[in-house]
Amino acid sequence: MAGHPLDPLFHPRSVALVGMPRDVEARGSGFFHALLDQGYPDHHPLYLVNPNATVIAERPCYSTLLDCPGPVDHVISLVPARTASALVEQCVAKGVRTLHLYTAGFAESGDAALAALERTLVARANAGGVRVIGPNCMGLYVPAEQLAFYEELPRESGPVFGISQSGGNAGDIIRGLAERGLRFSKLVSFGNGRDVAAAELFEYAAHDEESRLVVAYLEGVPDGRALFRALRACARSKPTIVLKGGVSQAGARAVRSHTASLAGATEVFDALCRQAGAIRVDTMDELQDLAVLLSTQARRIAGPRALLVGRGGGFSVLSTDEIARHGVDLPELPAEAQGVLREHIPIAGNSIRNPLDISSLTGEGGSAMRTVLRVAATTPGYDFMFATPDSAPARHSGASRHSAFGTPPPDDEAAREQERRALNELGELQAEHARPVVVVRRNRGDELVPDAELLRTALDAGLAVIPSVPRAARVVGTLLRWRAARAGLAAVF
Repeated sequence: MAGHPLDPLFHPRSVALVGMPRDVEARGSGFFHALLDQGYPDHHPLYLVNPNATVIAERPCYSTLLDCPGPVDHVISLVPARTASALVEQCVAKGVRTLHLYTAGFAESGDAALAALERTLVARANAGGVRVIGPNCMGLYVPAEQLAFYEELPRESGPVFGISQSGGNAGDIIRGLAERGLRFSKLVSFGNGRDVAAAELFEYAAHDEESRLVVAYLEGVPDGRALFRALRACARSKPTIVLKGGVSQAGARAVRSHTASLAGATEVFDALCRQAGAIRVDTMDELQDLAVLLSTQARRIAGPRALLVGRGGGFSVLSTDEIARHGVDLPELPAEAQGVLREHIPIAGNSIRNPLDISSLTGEGGSAMRTVLRVAATTPGYDFMFATPDSAPARHSGASRHSAFGTPPPDDEAAREQERRALNELGELQAEHARPVVVVRRNRGDELVPDAELLRTALDAGLAVIPSVPRAARVVGTLLRWRAARAGLAAVF
C-alpha cells in the first residue's frame, strides 16, 4: 500500500501527545499509557507537549509542538476545541502528516458555530498537507506499529481491518474478537469523520494486503454514493461486515449527538450493503460471531442442511426450533447411518435421528462418541455440523470461576484438557472430511467469559466456536443469505 494517500496514517515515525496532562492518571492520559503498553517509545520518538510542564512521568515535556526536537509525523490532540486552531497552525508549520483530534466539542454538540469551526480547522489542515482523524474519536490501533488507544490490547497483528465511528464500540470489537483468538492489522476510530472517514477507509482496506476481513461500525453516511463505491470495492475483494447504529428513531437522535451524523433510512442502507455485496448485521454479538465464522472453515458452509450433535432431549428440541427459525434445516439421518449408530449407542436416553441426542455419552465419550462424530462428518447430504462438546470451567466476569452449570468448581485443569482434546478432534475431523463444524459452547448458569486459550486452540484448528444455539443459528443464517445475495460475484475465499 506504499504510495496510497492514507498509508502514512498507519506508519508514523514519531508521535506527539499535545495537551498531555501533568497528572498521568487524569483524563486524556490514556493514550500515553496505551502507547507505553504497546512499546511505542522503544522503537519511535514519543513527544509530550504541555506549556505548564518540563517533565511528565520522568520524560521531557515541551512547551509547544514546534519545540519538539525532531520531526513529528502524527499528533494526538488532547487540547480543548477553543485552542485547536493554534495547534493546526503548528502542525502545518512542523510538517506533521496526520492529526488525530481526540478533542470533542465540535459539530456533535449541535452548535452551528462549533460545526463551522470544525469545517474551518479541517480545511486549514488539509490545505497545509495535514490529514485529520476526527474530531471526537479514539484514533488508531495498529499493532505492527505499536499504536493503540487503550491499554492491554493485543500486540500481535492479524488479518482483521476495523472501521468504527465510535471509540467505545471500537474497543469492544477489538477486545471481543481478541478473546476469541482474532487479531487486527489496523483499526481506525474516526468519530465525526470530517476528513478521514468510512468511504476512504473502505477503499484502503480493499487493497490492503495485510487485511483479509473487514469489520465496521457506522452511524451516519454523509456521502452515500462515495460510500457505496468504496464499500462495493471492499466487499468484492474480501468479506466485509457492517453494523449500523441509529436504526430506530431514538437511535438516530443518539447518533446525531454522538458523531454529528445523519443516520439515514434503514431500508436505503440495507439496499446499499446488499448491492455492494457487504454483510449487514444487527448486533455487536452478530458482528463478532460472523467474524469468527468467516475466519474458520465454517465460512465454507454452502447450504442449509445441518446435523446437530447435542446433549439433552429438551435442549435438542429447542435447538431444532431455533435453528429452523433462521432458515437452517435438520433433515433426518438416513436409516443406514442410524443403523451404524445403533450398534454403538444405547437406546435409552439417546436419539439418533437428527438431532443426535447423546445424553448418556458423558465425559470423553470414548469410541462411541468418536463414532457419532464420524458418522455426522461423513454421511452424504449434509452441508455442515453443529457440535456441542463438554465445556471446561470458564472464567466468570468477576474474580471467581464457574463451571458450565454455574456452580463454583475447583480449578479443573483435567476438564480443560478434556475440552482441548475434544476441540482438536473436531478440528481433525473437519480437516479430514471437509465438512464444516460449528462448535456451540453450551454454558449454563451465570454469564461466563469463555477461556481465551481454548478459543485460540479452536481458531487454530479452523473451528468456529459460538456461545449459544440461537447465536449459532442466526450467524449461519446470515452467512447463507449473504452467499445467496453474492450469486454471480467473484469468490472472496
